[in-house]
Amino acid sequence: MAKYKTIMNELQKEQREDNRELTRLRKLGSDQSNKIRVLKFKKRYPGNYRRQLADK
Repeated sequence: MAKYKTIMNELQKEQREDNRELTRLRKLGSDQSNKIRVLKFKKRYPGNYRRQLADK
């Protein structure tokens, strides 16, 4: 159970960092729209992100 909790804490920490990055990029403007799209995708499908990149 402790291992599960540490994994979940790590995931939540990553998501918080991604959210911070998202808001920062939104403030910068739309020239970073591709990066925003990638971060949103990562947030929605954390496990599939690398697989999706491999398919391209």
